Amino acid sequence: MSKYNHDYDILRHDPLEFRLVTIHAGALPSPITASLSTHPLKDAPPYEALSYVWGPFDEKDPDLILLNDYGFVVTTNLSRAMYSLRKEDTDRILWIDAISIDQDDLDERSSQVQLMRDIYRAASGTVVWLGEELLYTDRTFDLLKSLSAGWGGSSDASHEVVQQRVSELHRVLLTDEKFRKVVQRGVYGDMGQRDFWTRIWVVQEVALSSNVTIVCGSNEMDWQEFSDTIWNLDEASNMAMATPENELDIGGLSNIDTFSIMRELLRDAVNLRLSDIVALLRRSRSTDPRDMIYGLLGLVPRCSIRVDYSNASTKYVYLDLVHRCIVEEESLDIVTLCRKTSSNLELPSWVPDWTDPWVLGYGEDYKAMTNPDPPSYPLILKYGSGALLKNFISNTSSGLDSTLQFEAWSADASSAPRASIDKTLSTLTAGGVPIGSISQLGDWTFRGDDEGEIFFFDIMSSWENLMIQRFDMCQDTNSGRTILDVFDRLLDIMIGHLGDSAVDIVKEKEDKIQRRLVQKRDRKARYQETFATYVAGGSIVEAFIRTVVVDTDASFQRLSPAKYEAFWDADVTGSLAWGLEIYALTFATNRRFFITGNGYIGLAPIRANIGDKLCVLYGCSVPLVLREEHGVVGLVGEAYVHGLMRGEAVALVQKGTWKGRQWVFR
Repeated sequence: MSKYNHDYDILRHDPLEFRLVTIHAGALPSPITASLSTHPLKDAPPYEALSYVWGPFDEKDPDLILLNDYGFVVTTNLSRAMYSLRKEDTDRILWIDAISIDQDDLDERSSQVQLMRDIYRAASGTVVWLGEELLYTDRTFDLLKSLSAGWGGSSDASHEVVQQRVSELHRVLLTDEKFRKVVQRGVYGDMGQRDFWTRIWVVQEVALSSNVTIVCGSNEMDWQEFSDTIWNLDEASNMAMATPENELDIGGLSNIDTFSIMRELLRDAVNLRLSDIVALLRRSRSTDPRDMIYGLLGLVPRCSIRVDYSNASTKYVYLDLVHRCIVEEESLDIVTLCRKTSSNLELPSWVPDWTDPWVLGYGEDYKAMTNPDPPSYPLILKYGSGALLKNFISNTSSGLDSTLQFEAWSADASSAPRASIDKTLSTLTAGGVPIGSISQLGDWTFRGDDEGEIFFFDIMSSWENLMIQRFDMCQDTNSGRTILDVFDRLLDIMIGHLGDSAVDIVKEKEDKIQRRLVQKRDRKARYQETFATYVAGGSIVEAFIRTVVVDTDASFQRLSPAKYEAFWDADVTGSLAWGLEIYALTFATNRRFFITGNGYIGLAPIRANIGDKLCVLYGCSVPLVLREEHGVVGLVGEAYVHGLMRGEAVALVQKGTWKGRQWVFR
């Protein structure tokens, strides 16, 4: 039996046409009856658009509706949505992609997907169908509605008011067991684990719509109220339940903030870049891997990529995205998200694989792999979250409010790429500046590396050892502090931070302090004190500290002199305290410390090897690691190189100290 057995008419392109589904009035136990009609896009009756997860077809017991008096097979989830949305006394007109588009006609699919921006914008509203009720669904919506009503709405609340709400929620989560259970099992266990939140298509469907309503079974809630309340709850939960026994998985709800920010940016007529959106939503999923790009085109109206389900392969679509970024956005930043040694799609090393799940991992499962590659937090901050992208845009656009102001890395983002792509050979030819080769390489940091809570002990010990082997017991000429003092402070800060939580670290603390004393005694006996300075200038001690956190604090601001000095402050409770930076190690996690042959230090991808080379490509915001084997150059990934993140490498070429060159990446 065909899943799409309707006799579709041919849609015209002049004027542009589309189809609408009318769900006729009715009630259980009567089946769904509907009609399909064709309309000019600019002269259609009022309609709503449906945003949902297709889900599987029931092959054994197909879900049938009556469409224009004939049977039509739909997925189980769509069938349930139609029953839930059907009204008893009046018809309801909707645009439903699985019915409105002839899914067997690839040319029609391509042309209609290209129109989805206009379809969702023209709709009177969008209905988000999350699925049927589960055990905690009703209680979850009751809680969310109660909180939102008590606040009188949240979208226009000031930062101070929002923080007051978060603090109050924090208090309730700690003291009210019933409240906490609904949050844990309802918000996180039910809402957060639904497939809807990770589906790539829903981003533009929600972002482009003027009015969005969340529907889950018989529960309904306005999108803005739902998303604001979820955000406040998650902020409070991160504070109240951040202990191992209460560890929470927010699941796909982590995308809610991004959806809302996309809506805000589009409302303010901000011109978004496709590469930024694709990079930001890399954790989303699609059944057709090409839809990881096609499913976001509606957010970038002037993008020249054309949807082509008939002829374009996934490899071609992904490679073409990089080409468009170079030509239209004048940037190579998109290649920094390449991180896999191989791909089922046979992609060249410089093309990101958007089918990769990008799930952060911290446990022994990764250490047991032959070629582990859990993702690290991107060095290009705007790829990190919707809020960071908004702040990046706010820094470069007028008229947008910004909570934070941060400095984006610019190893050479100010220049246009000197690059070209040969799509036949799948090669990228790019010019840039060679930095040097990796001569020393540490193990990679991950949470769970140690049985205790001070997870970085062995890793930081090995990194310290690399520094001492290369630079001896280097000493800061101004303060007299040495590399050994850095690790001591890391331990003190971590112990102080954990001491404020409910985690029992008494035995672990004693064990690691004792191990540290033995370690220090051994290293002091083996190495001499020196007063060497860093190759890019300044103190090697300071360079090491800044490298561990990639010169960025917990608020994604560059480390100020005052913040750096606070690292040495014995008071771990002050406003500039380093507890969060050291507890999170956001950028060091899933990266490896390295030292180059010419003395630069930094953090590289997990799969970096000794002998790999570092470079700054023209038109790229951060340095890259590349590997040359048997005359073939491959891209390994992005890197932090202390002292070369603000255009210094290009300046050295301009002075004649270094020379630029060209590479052909495959």
